[in-house]
Amino acid sequence: MEYLIPKLHPFAQAFEISTYYVGKDLNVIGQTVATIRKYTDKPIFMKMSPHMPDPVGFVKTAVENGASGIVAVNSLGPSMILDPMKRKVLVGNDKGQVWTSGPNIKPVALALVNMIREAFPNITIIGVGGISSADDVVEFLLAGADAVQMLSSAMIKGKDLYEKIVKDLPKTIEKYNFKSVEEIKNTKLIKEIKFEPSYPTIDEEKCNGCKLCEKVCPYFAMKVEKVAKVNKEVCFGCGLCESRCPIHSITGVF
Repeated sequence: MEYLIPKLHPFAQAFEISTYYVGKDLNVIGQTVATIRKYTDKPIFMKMSPHMPDPVGFVKTAVENGASGIVAVNSLGPSMILDPMKRKVLVGNDKGQVWTSGPNIKPVALALVNMIREAFPNITIIGVGGISSADDVVEFLLAGADAVQMLSSAMIKGKDLYEKIVKDLPKTIEKYNFKSVEEIKNTKLIKEIKFEPSYPTIDEEKCNGCKLCEKVCPYFAMKVEKVAKVNKEVCFGCGLCESRCPIHSITGVF
């Protein structure tokens, strides 16, 4: 850092440091941020690993030593992709390992962004992980992010996706009955979740008796003779039957 930061300082608008290359030791992370801060007055954003055992402690340490904000989160891993026919790992390092990004890590990223925001109301948070649409941007803002990053989706769908998201954002904000980005950021997320099961309703004239709902029901609540019937005494209201019905003869759960 003593060598790199002075060299990069004239060209950089800010510094983003991935903690994959720093580790999980908060003392080392604090020393790293403090060292970078000695050589630049530009913003420093520490990119947090989803494997960080103490996310709040990580943010506290980073900020106390000079970080300007947090990027949450980095990719998840190690992961592996293999081909059974070839008996071969398809991509990765010399250990056959890769790191997972994109839509698969979005729920993790949202949870950590929200955790950080609740602990640090005034810190700058950049949300990243699984963003591929303006809807995703709204979700991250609602979770507590000030801004977002995106890479994987643009690599898969093309760089035009950046422009599309920016273009779609005003209408998407309006779709969710918000007036502005600031209103989204200032909205308190409701977390009181009360589960009240809704039971499936069978359209007996439409049902063709294919038995798929009976096969997939994890609570054995569906029984098909000529048409499907639901046993409400054991039905959990999960909606799996409705989501899998190929002719949409089951409704009422969602």
